[in-house]
Amino acid sequence: MSKEMDIAKKVVDERIAKGEDFSLKEVQDEILSKGGILRVAPTVTIRDYLKNLEEKAVLKYNPSKDNYLVFNGKLEMLLKEHYDASLSKN
Repeated sequence: MSKEMDIAKKVVDERIAKGEDFSLKEVQDEILSKGGILRVAPTVTIRDYLKNLEEKAVLKYNPSKDNYLVFNGKLEMLLKEHYDASLSKN
């Protein structure tokens, strides 16, 4: 991969790691402002990369807000809260 493609992947991956929901435009703007290009590989666009992450249940596109919701870690947190709450009732 090129340095520019690495920037693109890093921007998306950092948003996911932080659990920040984001729009495609926000990510595209950040990638371009950091000198990246809108591809993570020669044949994979940012949009394709996000769709792949949706298929893996890391992201979910919310058409009403035109953004991506980050599930990575949030689902685990919700399950832990539910589990902890159920234990405290006993």
